Amino acid sequence: MSTIKVNTIETRTGSTLTLGKSGDTVSIASGASTSGMGRTGAVDWQTSSIKTESFTGVNGEGYFIDTSDGTPFKNYTTTVATGTLYLVGGSGNVFNLDGSQQTAITMLANKTYRFTQSNSSNDGHQLIISTSNSTTLGTFQAGIVSSGITYYIDGSATQSNWLNTTTFNAGTTRYIEYKPSSTGTYYFGCYNHGIGMGGAITVSKQTMTLPAGSAGAIVAIQDYKNTFDTNNLQINPASGEKINGGVADGPLVISTEGQGITFVYVDTTVGWKSVQENEFTSGGSLNIEATGGTITTCGNFKIHTFTSPGTFCVSRVSPNAPENVIDYVVVAGGGGGGASNHGGGAGAGGYRESAGTSTGSYSASPLGSCVSALAIPSATAYPVTVGAGGAGGIASPGTGKGTNGSDSVISSITSSGGGGGGSSLPTLVAAVAGGSGGGGTGNSPAGGGSGASGNTPPVSPPQGTAGGNGAGSAGPAYGAGGGGGATVAGSNGTAPKGGDGGAGATSSITGSAVARAGGGGGSSYRPAPGSPVPVGAGGTGGGAAGSFSCGVAGTVNTGGGGGGAERCSGPVCSAKNGGAGGSGVVIVRYRYQ
Repeated sequence: MSTIKVNTIETRTGSTLTLGKSGDTVSIASGASTSGMGRTGAVDWQTSSIKTESFTGVNGEGYFIDTSDGTPFKNYTTTVATGTLYLVGGSGNVFNLDGSQQTAITMLANKTYRFTQSNSSNDGHQLIISTSNSTTLGTFQAGIVSSGITYYIDGSATQSNWLNTTTFNAGTTRYIEYKPSSTGTYYFGCYNHGIGMGGAITVSKQTMTLPAGSAGAIVAIQDYKNTFDTNNLQINPASGEKINGGVADGPLVISTEGQGITFVYVDTTVGWKSVQENEFTSGGSLNIEATGGTITTCGNFKIHTFTSPGTFCVSRVSPNAPENVIDYVVVAGGGGGGASNHGGGAGAGGYRESAGTSTGSYSASPLGSCVSALAIPSATAYPVTVGAGGAGGIASPGTGKGTNGSDSVISSITSSGGGGGGSSLPTLVAAVAGGSGGGGTGNSPAGGGSGASGNTPPVSPPQGTAGGNGAGSAGPAYGAGGGGGATVAGSNGTAPKGGDGGAGATSSITGSAVARAGGGGGSSYRPAPGSPVPVGAGGTGGGAAGSFSCGVAGTVNTGGGGGGAERCSGPVCSAKNGGAGGSGVVIVRYRYQ
C-alpha cells in the first residue's frame, strides 16, 4: 500500500476533480471529518428509539416522535416513609415515588400520569394536586386541581370519596390520574398533612431541542402516531440560535397531523431552515376521512359528536366498500314534563345505536345488539339534525301537558322526540306517545291517567318504552307516572308518590361509558301541611319531579325527559310548570388509521 502526503490537490485543467475510477469506493478514514462538503440531505433514522419524552437532537439523525398519551403514560408507585419535609423543613412522613423521595418532577402536557397509592403505608395520606405551594394546610387544600383529575378506589370514585379518609383507607386498589392540559407549575402533597409530604410539578410541552448549529448540520422529525394536531410538538433552537430566520431562541410549534420536517442549519442569519416538509397522507389506507361536530380520537378511531345541528362531511371513502361504515348513537330530544295539577314525567327522546363491533368493539347497550353499522357509500355531506327538548307544560294558561321533543337524524337513522307528560288542568289531559312515552297524570279518587306508549313510530330494536300510569286516592293524594326511558318503562305512580322515570341506555362509543335517555319523574302530592312527599326520580339525564314545585329539566344532550310539576296547597297556592326536556345528541365513530 502506498501513501501520498500532500496539502492540496488541484485540477490541471478545467474545474472537475475526480477521485477514483468507475466501480471504486472512495472512503473517509474512521474518525476523520470533512469540511465544506455539506451533506447529501439524508439523515440516519433512529427507528429503534421512538421518542416519547423531550430530548435534544443530534446532527445527522432523524426521529419518529410519539406525542400520544397512553393511559397511563407514566405510573408512580407511591409509598410513605420518613424523609425531609418539602418547604416545611424537618423530618416527617413524605411521599416516595418509585422508591425514593422526589420533590421536583416534570410532566408533559396532555399525557396521563398515575400515582398509585395501593400500598397500606398510604393510609390516611390521600395525594392531591394543588396550584398552591402554601405550607398552611387550608390554603394548600383550597388550591386543589379538579380539571384533568380522575380518582379510583376499587373502581371509579369521586373527589369526595377520595378525600374521605375512611372511604380511602377501606380501598384496596387506589390511584389518582392527572392529565395536565396546560403548562405551568403545580404541587403535590397530602390532603390531610399538606405540601410537606410532596413537592413541585413542572408541566411543559413535549420538546425537541436542536443541536448547536454548524453549516450543513441536519436533523429531521416525523409524527409517529399522527397526533401532532391533538398534542403539539415544540421545537427549540440551541441557545441564541434561530429557526427559519425568527427571533433568537424562538420556538416552533408543530400542530399538523402526521407532519414531518427536515431542518438544515444554514448560517447565523436564518439559523435552522426547514427545507423539506410533508403532511400525513393515507396512501393505500382504507379509511374514511370526514369533518363536522366535535372530533376526538380513541385509538385508531375518530368520534364526531354533534350537540347541535351540523353536517358530517365525508371527503373520502375507501375503495373497499366494507370499510365504509360508521357506528352511531342517535338520541332525540326528551319530552316536556306535565304541569300542575299532578304533572306526569316526560318520556326520553328515542335512542338508537349500532352494535359497535365495526369500530373497535366498544361496549354498547342491549339496544345495539346485532344492529349493523351505518353504510357511508360515497364522499358527500350528510346533514345532522339534533333534536331540541320539548317545552314543559304551562300551568296557566294552557292544556298542561308537556310538549314532545324533536327528532334527531343522520342519514337513514331517525330517533323520535320523547312524549310529553300528562296533566290534570283542570281535567285529565292525556300523556303523549313518542320515542319514549310520557307518564300519566295523578287524579282524584277514580284514579289517574294512563301512561303513553313508547317506540312511536315503531322501529326495531325499539327506541324507547312506555310511560307509567298515574294514581289517586280519596285522601286525596296523587302520584303521577314516570316517563319512559330508553331501556326501562316509567314506574306507575302510587299515591302520594310519583313514579320514577325509566332508565336510559349506556354506550362507550366515545371511549368511556355514558348513560343517556332516561325518563322524567312523576309529581307527588299529599295535602297534609308540612308532611314530606317523596318525588319521582328521573332516569339518567331525566329531570326529577316537583313536590309543590316546578319539574326539573332534563339534562342537555342526553335526551332526558323533563320532570312533572305539582301545585302547592293552602292559601298561597300557585301553579307550577313542567320541566323542559333535554336536547338530544348524535355521535358517529369510524376507523381513521
